[in-house]
Amino acid sequence: MTEGEPGEEPRQPSWYGRRLLGALAATAAAALAITGSFLPLVSGELDVPGRAVVTVSITGWKLTTSGGLATVAGAAQNGYPLAVSGAFLIIAAVLGLVAAVRNMPGGARALAVVSGAVAAAFLAGVVATIAVEAANLLASFQPAGVAGFGVHAELGVGFWLELAAVALAIAAVVLAALPVRADPGLFRG
Repeated sequence: MTEGEPGEEPRQPSWYGRRLLGALAATAAAALAITGSFLPLVSGELDVPGRAVVTVSITGWKLTTSGGLATVAGAAQNGYPLAVSGAFLIIAAVLGLVAAVRNMPGGARALAVVSGAVAAAFLAGVVATIAVEAANLLASFQPAGVAGFGVHAELGVGFWLELAAVALAIAAVVLAALPVRADPGLFRG
């Protein structure tokens, strides 16, 4: 009997598709979280009359300035917690991949959901902290009634990647937590 003949039971895939998609979402979130830490989270430009334009860029790892301004202050080292978040997401992705195998026990799903929830919550907390720091820096760049100053500050591409990583991490948890569809073959008489 070849596959697809009438009366033959369809072959079940060896993976639960939603859980596999959740593991892929956790992997993508980890990649975005780690990559975003190396890109500018916040950047600003200050044009002082009679001086060179001063630019400031903050990544998860360092603060850089240009335009003759010496760096006298440091930036919060958000790269470390972002890297830890990425590691948590990788662990959640591996556990999600294990839970996606059709013959795994239900405990694998619970581990995938819990590890994904911890990773997503940790990443969301780090990104919320970065958002507060960014709001503070953006407010600091606003001139206090001084004429002639040109000011421009914005959230960098790294911040938006971190925000996308949070969304993907939450989606990964939801996909891992969703129940699988019942096998229609179980209800045939």
